Amino acid sequence: MVETSNSYVALMAATEGDKERYRTEIVNINQKITVLRGELERVKAVIASSEKVNIEIERLKKLFENMGNAFNLTDEMILRRMVEYIRVKSEGKIIMMFKGGMAVEEYL
Repeated sequence: MVETSNSYVALMAATEGDKERYRTEIVNINQKITVLRGELERVKAVIASSEKVNIEIERLKKLFENMGNAFNLTDEMILRRMVEYIRVKSEGKIIMMFKGGMAVEEYL
């Protein structure tokens, strides 16, 4: 991050205009980046330390490894464990929300 900050300062020195405004903006952006990186590390630590989450991830990995290419979504048990909900919209769009928060949209 220091290298990035130094490159911003170098660009600012070569720029005409209100350099103090640029300096203030650079400091604000760097502070936001620092906060976000800290938050990311905290979330990663929580996920890594959650034994329940890690057990479920390993269980699903083994399940998928054993299935190979024969994955069949008609298996209701797997579908219920992975999918939060499925919505069918009037414009012919299907939205599938997975329990991890990822959404997939498909058009019919």
